[in-house]
Amino acid sequence: MDADKHYESVRFYILEAGKTKEELAKHETEYNPEKVRTLIASYKYTLQKIIEEGEIYLSLDDNDREKANKVFKAIDAYKKLLNSIK
Repeated sequence: MDADKHYESVRFYILEAGKTKEELAKHETEYNPEKVRTLIASYKYTLQKIIEEGEIYLSLDDNDREKANKVFKAIDAYKKLLNSIK
């Protein structure tokens, strides 16, 4: 995969994480523990994929420093978030 595909993967997973977070917010007071557990697992997996794809992107030599900086900041923020929910 080239750098652009990994960058687009990061963007895709960020959007997916947002959708999952919205779905979790709808069910946070609902008593449906299995659904909540599944959503949390999905959310954590998505955060891991953002980090993984972002690290791959940063390891490739892409000349777009602005995109690299965005990915670096996103990875840092999502690592902190993932650590806070483990």
